[in-house]
Amino acid sequence: MKNAPESAQWSRIDAWSRTCAVVKKLVKLVKSRMVTRSSSSFDAEDDQQLRGGQGTDSVGATTAAPTTATDTNDDDKIKKLEGDLAAKEKEISKLKQELENAINLVYTGEWRDGVRHGKGEFYAQEIGGTGTGRYLHYVGEFSGGAFHGEGKEYDEQGDLLYVGPFVEGLRDGFGVEYHPDAQRQVKFEGRFKAGKRQGHGKLFSKTSTSSSENSPPMQKVLLEGVWTCGKFEAVH
Repeated sequence: MKNAPESAQWSRIDAWSRTCAVVKKLVKLVKSRMVTRSSSSFDAEDDQQLRGGQGTDSVGATTAAPTTATDTNDDDKIKKLEGDLAAKEKEISKLKQELENAINLVYTGEWRDGVRHGKGEFYAQEIGGTGTGRYLHYVGEFSGGAFHGEGKEYDEQGDLLYVGPFVEGLRDGFGVEYHPDAQRQVKFEGRFKAGKRQGHGKLFSKTSTSSSENSPPMQKVLLEGVWTCGKFEAVH
């Protein structure tokens, strides 16, 4: 058994990747607005700003205001942020590679532009582990190198852990968790968001019970209600 499940490490790395992606989009948006603001012509509402440094040349064209200290500081901040993002993305890429090497990860499936994209399978084996051969860690859909779409997740013993949708490497949507080492008995059935139980769901016992001698064994519902960020909040 592993000291720390690699899926948790992947979740942290994927979270860092998503954060960088969001910040990059924000930086791009800010830069585009700065360019639009500086290149746009002035309308009637901008006439009041002409006294702050703009004027009109001999043929009536509006002349640009001189660059202010604030503009320079903003440019410097954006350049620094872009540099920090590039460094963080490089660090994330290195962490991903180290994690793949640590568990001897092997991928078979479809690719696009050099990244895992489409249907595929992840096989892994912990270096120094007691298991023989590689185990199937995930089978399903990929997008941009991450679990994305419908998939199935397994532990190192080959037991099914989860069936359902993934979004950017995390469980997201209506899915089913299974008890490990319990012949695929359902552990939780309900909705997930960003890798955690979120919304309505049911928690089931591991031991099956039977309502009568002639009926098949059925698992007992321990809880049914609403989960928030992975925690049970209210009875349905």
